[in-house]
Amino acid sequence: MSESKVTGKPVTELVGELDAVLAQRLNEIDASQSRLRRLGLLLLVLVVIFAGASGATLYGLARSGYLGTGATEVRAQRFILMDRAGAVRGSWSLAEDGSTRLVLHDREGRARLRLVVLDGGAPGFSLLDEAGSSRIVLGLLPDATSTLVFADGTGTARAVLGVSSDEAATLVFADRGGNTRAGLGVSLAGEASFTLLDGESSPDPATND
Repeated sequence: MSESKVTGKPVTELVGELDAVLAQRLNEIDASQSRLRRLGLLLLVLVVIFAGASGATLYGLARSGYLGTGATEVRAQRFILMDRAGAVRGSWSLAEDGSTRLVLHDREGRARLRLVVLDGGAPGFSLLDEAGSSRIVLGLLPDATSTLVFADGTGTARAVLGVSSDEAATLVFADRGGNTRAGLGVSLAGEASFTLLDGESSPDPATND
């Protein structure tokens, strides 16, 4: 049997040791490559997730104007607010008559509160019942008259409290047909009046205190 001149061991024995060392080394390399592949895949997934989240965040910030690259305001003629079930819970719009309207709805989608600024600038708001009838209305009219109206279920005004442009304060009561039946008033000069109307809407003599 031939021997190695360097180690004095038989060549076959050296070949066997080298084969064992090479096999172990190859196994270690293969295991390292597997770990690298898994690590690379994990890094790729993380990069994709991070890029998506970062992109969405940057897009939102840009649209909001925080990055200085997007608009700092949003312009539209109508905005709709919806809940998770898809029901309309509110709207903010510019009507065809030029008035600005903000309407809030209940969970059934029924309008319950309406804020309005007329084209001429007169503001007002109304509270609505489930049928959509305005039950309470408060408004500042174009002639500077402030009015608070209470209506019944049919939408008929039954009581009206107001201060007119000449600063006279009045309180008027009506029947279910909307006909005035009684009224109280105080003029700018401080004169008080009380009026009663009969079934034919003819006034009784007014009394001034």
